Amino acid sequence: MDHKATAARNVLAQILADETAEPKALPLSLLEGITKNFSDELEIGRGGFAVVYKVYIQILITLDLKIHTDANTCW
Repeated sequence: MDHKATAARNVLAQILADETAEPKALPLSLLEGITKNFSDELEIGRGGFAVVYKVYIQILITLDLKIHTDANTCW
């Protein structure tokens, strides 16, 4: 996947995390990657203006976990 697609994958992760996010243009290389080159096996619908694909996206989220040494509390 190229640099542009990697950046777009990060944007896609942000969109998925934020329900109020606006649609954004994604590079073809990202779309090819997540649809397995627009595989018929992943096609779940077709209409007058679009084909719908079921895609699986792995999103890695990094969290800082602070554990207090005097209690069983995490924040």
